[in-house]
Amino acid sequence: MYIPFIKHFCTGLEKLTIIATAKQNIQSFAHLLDPNGPQTYEEALAEHLSNDRRKIPSLKELVVRG
Repeated sequence: MYIPFIKHFCTGLEKLTIIATAKQNIQSFAHLLDPNGPQTYEEALAEHLSNDRRKIPSLKELVVRG
């Protein structure tokens, strides 16, 4: 959701730090998961952010905390 804004306004962004403060209990929606896909919140978040990182050409480092 924020990627278009980052690309437009932060054209030289090289490092992005994300503070993930809310964790979802992955078991609460386990029935929606692909058995071969991510099985933890951390795995799902990492996969999602990895895809978004490629959309910001100048980004060299992505840090996730929390």
